[in-house]
Parts: sequence; structure tokens; C-alpha cells
Amino acid sequence: MPDPLLSLSTLAEDFAQAQRVAKWFGASLTCGNRFVFLECAGKDGRRLLARIDCSGYPQQPPLVEFLDPQESDRLRAGASKNRAHWPSNHGPIERNGRYYLCLAGTRSYHFLHPEPGYVMGLGHLVAVLALACKAWPTR
Repeated sequence: MPDPLLSLSTLAEDFAQAQRVAKWFGASLTCGNRFVFLECAGKDGRRLLARIDCSGYPQQPPLVEFLDPQESDRLRAGASKNRAHWPSNHGPIERNGRYYLCLAGTRSYHFLHPEPGYVMGLGHLVAVLALACKAWPTR
């Protein structure tokens, strides 16, 4: 089990870099405890909101879920079941009535694929997600 203090310390260090990356893409990044929220506009102008659960980071991959951007309780909200709230290029993949982001280096990828993977650093993950939001239209 990852050390929670080490996890939060590493997250705080990596968040500063990830915030610079998000700004470069014209996106907004905020952090609340172990959750990071990425807000950006899709190519078609629609707002996208990703919640990145960094529990156990960096030993455990982050879990990425896209939420309804109008959601007021971002911490408790479930992943949106509306495909329009997800970028079209990286999923989502539907399993058991729930959407998952199938992106190597994320927790969902490890859940969906039996082969070993890797943990994507927060800055890298934010760059990939921001690029995905900017480059492809939502559905």
C-alpha cells in the first residue's frame, strides 16, 4: 500500500508542473486533496471536465473520469453517462453500464487490459488529456 503522505507530497510537486502544462493548452487545472480537475474546451467549443483521482499516486495509476461540466459536487459525482461529456478520441469504453477511459498509463486501462502497463505522470497525463480535448470534437 502506498504511503499516503508520500503520495500527497509527490502529487503536490507534480501538480505544479501539470498546472503549467494545462495553462499552455489553455486549460484550467485545480487540485483538491487527491483529486485534480482539468477543465478545457473541445474543438467544437463545448466544455469538458475531467476528474483525475490520484489516490496512491505515483505507485498507482490515476483514474480519469469525465463529468458533466455543470455538476456542482465534483467530488461525489459519478462519471457522466453522456458521451458528449467525453472526448471522442480516447473512448469512452462502456462496461457494466459505466464509461471508462481506455488510455495507457491510467487506472482504467489496467482494469480493462490484463497486460502490464505503466503509471503516467500527472504532467504527461494532463498534456494528453488537454490535447485530446482540444484536437477532437466531442460526440
